[in-house]
Amino acid sequence: MDVTRDGDVAVEVAVQATVALVLAVLVAALATRAPNALLVILVGIAFATVRPQHHRATFACSVVIGLIVELVGTKAHAWAYPVTNVAALPAWLPVLWGLAGAGPVRAATAVVYRGVQTVPRRSFAVDITVLLIALAACRQLWATEPRMLALLIATGGLAFAGWRRQIPILIAGALVGSLLELIATSGGAWHYMSPSLSRIAVWVPPMWGVVAVVLSDLHRIAPCDAVDRADDRGRADSLPAKSRHRRQGLLITDARTLTSRCRPEPALAAPRPTPGWPNNNCGQGALTTLGRLNGTV
Repeated sequence: MDVTRDGDVAVEVAVQATVALVLAVLVAALATRAPNALLVILVGIAFATVRPQHHRATFACSVVIGLIVELVGTKAHAWAYPVTNVAALPAWLPVLWGLAGAGPVRAATAVVYRGVQTVPRRSFAVDITVLLIALAACRQLWATEPRMLALLIATGGLAFAGWRRQIPILIAGALVGSLLELIATSGGAWHYMSPSLSRIAVWVPPMWGVVAVVLSDLHRIAPCDAVDRADDRGRADSLPAKSRHRRQGLLITDARTLTSRCRPEPALAAPRPTPGWPNNNCGQGALTTLGRLNGTV
């Protein structure tokens, strides 16, 4: 559903918070005891909740981002899963990442921004670069300097989120992600090699903050190509009525705004004769010629 009103925002947040809690409990209860049943349940939830086309695209992108994070972390032996299928990862894990990006992160983004701000597609490459830098630091420092790693990720994440104006998303991702990690690890779904905050590592909360900012930007990417095509053709019928776009630093909030930008400038009307204008054939002929040039006569 598209969040457009305050009531819809409250309902969406409540639903997605419940879904996130249910997912954490399911993972804690079934990850080691019945992983195949967990996979079937997660796929069913995905089919039931990820409806619109753009949410499905976000789901797929979240799966790719999650696999990058998991492959780097497990190859560095920072954490591990007791029951695995392919590449030391369980089969249900990609679906869980997709649900996290298409559900709770989307609701948090809707609460903070209400669809007002967008980012161009090319800036998402910066998000991926920041995430890869954080993962590279995690790979090198998780075993020897975990507190230094946490400080580096927290400092870099704050600077990155401040530049993106996503400090609330960073804080929410760190808190909620850590809470869900504690629930999942309590059931033995996965474990960290050097836990220091109960069952999780000290650098996990800031890492979740950075991941939340990257996933949040998936919901704020502006389809600039569609605006360019509509602007070049001089019509707005190829855009949805409530789509948000960025073009030359200006936000186009709906199709009516785009239509007004594409509408040609009105022709200048012929000037009216001023008082005292000589009413002769020469003056009237000049006015007629000027009107024809402007298309008003």
